[in-house]
Amino acid sequence: MDILITAATEKELMAVRNSEYKGINIDFLCTGIGASATAYLLTKKICHKPYNLIINTGICGSFTEKHPIGSILHIVSDQFADLGVPSPNGFSTLFDMGFMDKNKAPFTNGKLENTKAKLLFPQLKQATAITVSQITSTDQVAAERHLKYIADTESMEGAAFFMVCFSEHIPCVQIRTVSNFTGQRDKSMWDINKALEVLTQKFPILLTQVKDNLTKQK
Repeated sequence: MDILITAATEKELMAVRNSEYKGINIDFLCTGIGASATAYLLTKKICHKPYNLIINTGICGSFTEKHPIGSILHIVSDQFADLGVPSPNGFSTLFDMGFMDKNKAPFTNGKLENTKAKLLFPQLKQATAITVSQITSTDQVAAERHLKYIADTESMEGAAFFMVCFSEHIPCVQIRTVSNFTGQRDKSMWDINKALEVLTQKFPILLTQVKDNLTKQK
């Protein structure tokens, strides 16, 4: 079984790189931060080698107390949240404005729904996400985004990762740990180290489980 593990930064990738994975051939890819870098480097990578599964991992911000700092989450739905047009009446996505069909593959109602992977981790909390180019850094923006998208978390790469994998019909999973709450930017309230430690501890177990589940599905 060939698996590709991707993350935006070397620090996030290092959290899972040094674990021992028996019976699995693993490649690692640091895509860089943001949707554009992720889409380009991931597409380039899969053009040169086929994979049975691709995993995107790293840290994220949480919009809700139900997913506190240190939570490890299976992201089952993601969407591009700041691709569109702001106005005095609020933010309109390209779907809202009719520039894109919200139900044209790989989208479902404007979202990237990873329905095939929802049953891979029955013991893991499932969460929804948005992907942004500018992270949420004020309480006002956090409230607006949470109200519009009803999302649990945000990252800067997740939707791009899903879009590439869905478009190329490659099984994929997004696993993230919470490092901070979204809102007023105060890094003294963040705990990136805790989020990365949880990733290091839990990821090898999860990967063994997903390998077993994929093997059963064959």
